[in-house]
Amino acid sequence: MMIISMIAIFIGMTVCSTMKSILHQFLYNPMVHDCGWVCISTHRTPEGAEKAKEAHMSEAHKDWLDEFPTEEERMTHPFGKDEDWRTEPTILLD
Repeated sequence: MMIISMIAIFIGMTVCSTMKSILHQFLYNPMVHDCGWVCISTHRTPEGAEKAKEAHMSEAHKDWLDEFPTEEERMTHPFGKDEDWRTEPTILLD
């Protein structure tokens, strides 16, 4: 179902791309079971959004390493278990 909706969004963006601008958002969800995604940043290119996502994940990973210093703690609290990082295109309307 997710793939079908993503294809529909892509087709819609392709049709509208001559009339509207496409921006790429970096989205983060700190607790996928309780929260929605928050737009952390908006970029002109997918590469810019990916770079922002990777930087955010890198900082989160450093914090995780500090919070769970032992291997045993890391096994019981895997990195990013309940979080989600993603990039998605969006159409900029007038």
